[in-house]
Amino acid sequence: SAYFATSGGSVGIGTTSPYARLTVHALTSDTSADQLTPLFAIASSTPTATSTLFIVTRGGKVGIGTTTPLATLGIQGSIGINSSQLYLAANNDVGIGTSTPASQLNIAGSGGGVGVALTITDNDGAVDNKHWTIGNNAGTLGFTTLNNTQTTLTTRMAISNGGNVGIGTTTPNSLLNIYGADPKLYISNSSGGLNGKHWFLQNTGDSFNIGTTTDALNGDSTYFTIDKKGNV
Repeated sequence: SAYFATSGGSVGIGTTSPYARLTVHALTSDTSADQLTPLFAIASSTPTATSTLFIVTRGGKVGIGTTTPLATLGIQGSIGINSSQLYLAANNDVGIGTSTPASQLNIAGSGGGVGVALTITDNDGAVDNKHWTIGNNAGTLGFTTLNNTQTTLTTRMAISNGGNVGIGTTTPNSLLNIYGADPKLYISNSSGGLNGKHWFLQNTGDSFNIGTTTDALNGDSTYFTIDKKGNV
């Protein structure tokens, strides 16, 4: 029969024994191997065209905006979760915190801590060395680490919106600003001889030093020093 209503009020389409309030069953005569044969569809029609909005196929696949879902759930068009918390645009751009992603992945939000950020976690990392964060805080791109409980931030490198790069500081005041306790910069020549590969520049606070160190980086030899009064 085309439909069957049991005494309990259930409706069957293609079956005389519906097991739910509405049961749609493939025709027993349908031996088609095409699992995309529609069992149930919702569409909007005009005098000249029909647009399928929702479909359930013979193979159990669900299509929204498509009549040929290739996965268990196939969606043709954009997808939004709570407006803009997560948004997949029809052109495959993904927005997190925005419904108008400007690139393949666009993360938007407000500042605080590291600002708008992406955290990359290595579950096999050592204690307090599992989490790296890349964040945009008021126009400064920061690379920070987080402790295991993700409560303490340590800035490792920052790039200001003016193009200045800071290592150990979030406010670089020159093209390259290295900040820390007795910061040292190594310049290494991979083809250098034994204990001659590494030269260094170091600010110890009272003086600026140039020298070399051993291959193991544990034995410095200083060749040039300028103290804070300008003495060489």
